[in-house]
Amino acid sequence: MQIAPNFDASDWKKLQLEEGGSPDWEVAVATFDSRIRARYIEPTDLLISTENDKLANQRRFEVGWQ
Repeated sequence: MQIAPNFDASDWKKLQLEEGGSPDWEVAVATFDSRIRARYIEPTDLLISTENDKLANQRRFEVGWQ
């Protein structure tokens, strides 16, 4: 199963994350960042960019902040 672009579950299982000083932590953090960007940030940016030319009352995609 792919968990991030170019990184699958078998790759994740090979990481040695028990020790805080392991260089695999850099890989783990980069993989997490890649997953979040690919699944959430990039699609959201695409949706927002498709409505840049519209007036505010014509936009259909909205991110609500409370």
